[in-house]
Amino acid sequence: DTCVYTNDDTNTCSDGNDCTDDVCSSGTCVSTNDDTNTCTDGNDCTADSCLSGVCTSTNEPVNTACDDGLFCTKTDKCDGAGTCVGTGDPCNGRNPYCCETLSTCGPAPCS
Repeated sequence: DTCVYTNDDTNTCSDGNDCTDDVCSSGTCVSTNDDTNTCTDGNDCTADSCLSGVCTSTNEPVNTACDDGLFCTKTDKCDGAGTCVGTGDPCNGRNPYCCETLSTCGPAPCS
């Protein structure tokens, strides 16, 4: 027996690039740049947009709110260079130790 494949241009495809529109054409995924699409690099401290089919980033201004992903920082702000910097004590002096691994404040260091 021989397998016969027929192209189906009604299928969807993706090249994995958020900045392109993709369609099936004659059995191939064909991509076209679309700068109206949205993209993200996953960094809170950059503003992202599509430009000629490429996700481009510009740094957010100093003091833009962000999340550094750490429990033991209270106030997170962008530094203007694309980095989220956390400062402050979320335990507010109630407990002398902040435990990052357990996301808690306590009277003794993490164990």
